[in-house]
Amino acid sequence: MKISIFSPTHNPKYLNRLYESIKIQTHTNWEWIIVPNNGAKVETFPDKRIKVIPCDNYNKIGALKKFAINNSSGEIVLEADHDDELFPNALEECAKAFEETLNTLQYA
Repeated sequence: MKISIFSPTHNPKYLNRLYESIKIQTHTNWEWIIVPNNGAKVETFPDKRIKVIPCDNYNKIGALKKFAINNSSGEIVLEADHDDELFPNALEECAKAFEETLNTLQYA
């Protein structure tokens, strides 16, 4: 199950720290959509699962989030703020919870 993580950012100062926590995830089927806005500049990352898609067309956070989600390809879509960090098993736990919910709904 693919997980899309998205992060709108106007201040990419902490993105490297977030990247360090994403790249060590125990669940490895992920992509990270970074949406720089308000003139923010984001360096490219050495991982092909990371897409930097600038968007200065919107000035509302809801519109930026929708833009990020529309550019995601995962079955699960999660937001990580640009200054967040994830526990190494965070994506694995999300995938398990999602699958358990789907299984519960199938038998309801």
